Amino acid sequence: MRMWSDALVSGTGRRHAVQCRLHATRHQGCRTRLSRVMKRTLHWLIVEPLYFWVALLFPLGAIVYAFGIARTELAIRIPGLMLQLAGILTVAWGIREAWVFFGLGDPLGQMRSWFDGWLSHCPFRKRHPINAATVAFGGNGSLSARAHTSWPLTPNGTVEERLVAIEKNIPLINERVSNIQSEFDRVARTFKDEISEIKNSTAQDMGRLQVQIKVLGTGNLHISAIGALWLFVGSILSTASTQLIWLVE
Repeated sequence: MRMWSDALVSGTGRRHAVQCRLHATRHQGCRTRLSRVMKRTLHWLIVEPLYFWVALLFPLGAIVYAFGIARTELAIRIPGLMLQLAGILTVAWGIREAWVFFGLGDPLGQMRSWFDGWLSHCPFRKRHPINAATVAFGGNGSLSARAHTSWPLTPNGTVEERLVAIEKNIPLINERVSNIQSEFDRVARTFKDEISEIKNSTAQDMGRLQVQIKVLGTGNLHISAIGALWLFVGSILSTASTQLIWLVE
């Protein structure tokens, strides 16, 4: 009887342990799913519309500071001026992105190079003579030649001798025609392959060019939109600060 009771207690304990492990596994799975849902939600809510939040953050901060904290004309005018400067910086940012898109290097470096070149043309600047040496190299031309054999026709030969020479020349002529046809076919295949490669390369280049044109036309719209919004709000705050503070008061 005691053995049966011990076995029953042991079986109950094992079932309880299995149920605890299943409960812990379900709890861990629920937490993992909840974490994934939260990450996707935060990515959808913050990361994807990041430029939208950046565009609204500074104008809202300026408005809250001007009308909710400071409530003075100077506090309205200064944030407006800062928003205008930020809008101008976004325009410069868009120009830099377009510059980098075309692979023109660093804009500041290009400006320095242009400035140095402009200074070098100054008529009051002392110029140093430059000795230039030119070296010419001649290319080696390649020549190709072909030889063929034939049986000569003797002017003073008999008719039979001439017929024999003609009969011997006919296979040689056929062979030459076959060789010319083979060479023509080889050249035609080469041209066909080259034309096909050029067509494929041109199609790929056109596809890349269309993508680049699309990116150039629409890639910096978010930057332009942010700059336009900041300039709009900053212009209102800086130019109508007197009227705005009168409305607030």
